[in-house]
Amino acid sequence: MNAHHLRYRPAAGFTLAELLIALVIASIILLPLADMLHVGTDTARAVRSSLDAGADARFALDRIATHASLATGATPPLPPSASPADVAQAWLAPWQYTLQGSDLIETNSDAKAVRSIIASNVASFKLEAPLPEPGWRPVLYVTLTLDPAASACGAHCAHARTVRLGPSP
Repeated sequence: MNAHHLRYRPAAGFTLAELLIALVIASIILLPLADMLHVGTDTARAVRSSLDAGADARFALDRIATHASLATGATPPLPPSASPADVAQAWLAPWQYTLQGSDLIETNSDAKAVRSIIASNVASFKLEAPLPEPGWRPVLYVTLTLDPAASACGAHCAHARTVRLGPSP
């Protein structure tokens, strides 16, 4: 045999000590990155939840505003002692809005009597329409307050809309 082939060649690769040192360095670098990733995903989830809750509130307010703009334009017959909530419900007939639990329910009292949940996680809901002055189009005030669990603001988040009732003159 050739003497050249019998020579000792060092083994290729890393020693166990080198691998352990590389593993410690990698873990020192990657652990803070994993925490940042966890915080980032939690923040993204909270923002998404808040955006979804806001979109639900806007949907409900837009739907009520659309029905308000389709109102007949004639003041419904009500006694002068009627509360603003009674006036609002009279203007929005045949649509009725009620809060059942944490769901805002829209009911169409026409022949089909269709009920729909138009918002969830609602803490409070208020419709008001003061009796208008003669010659003025009445105004509907809608306030929808969401439960803190449904939003990232950490407190009750209120959404409001003011709508002129009836068609434009």
